[in-house]
Amino acid sequence: MNEFNFNVTNSIKKITIDHSKERIKYEFDRFGLNKEKRVQMIQLGTIGQLIFKEYLELKGIVYEFEFQAGNFDEKDFQIRQTIIEVKTSGYSDQDGYEQLNAIYNFDQMQHAELKNISLVVQVFINGYSKSEKAFNIENCNKATIVGFSTIEELKSSKLRHLPFGKAYLKPLRELQNIEKLQSYV
Repeated sequence: MNEFNFNVTNSIKKITIDHSKERIKYEFDRFGLNKEKRVQMIQLGTIGQLIFKEYLELKGIVYEFEFQAGNFDEKDFQIRQTIIEVKTSGYSDQDGYEQLNAIYNFDQMQHAELKNISLVVQVFINGYSKSEKAFNIENCNKATIVGFSTIEELKSSKLRHLPFGKAYLKPLRELQNIEKLQSYV
């Protein structure tokens, strides 16, 4: 696994906080979470998107980016004709993310296919407390892009029943190296 590490700067945090305040107005309650937890999940996802955007700019890759704050988004990113979704998971510094999996919600898979999403990039960020099941943006300062997968590869992964529903789980070691992304678009 060839990871790409980034610092989560105060600038990224400010953009994230501002964006989450706007987006919560449109965000539906996916998992029966209270508003505070939903804002935290928006923040997790937003940081992941901003980190992937930073990666693309660093590599000089031309892209389209949809910073969703309306009812529905069509895509996170598009490079040429390829639509890319970013999935972000949180971890605690104590536990790390190395033993975690890439995860893709079963219900979201149907939407991904309708939207013609081809690739899914997995980002991990610190600042998540497993015991409290909460993300604290103030404790977040590291982000890692661990790789990507095709939708087809995810669909062939193990489907597991989790507390918030069914999801496809893919071991991190099975993800494609992020440096190979351009050969898939």
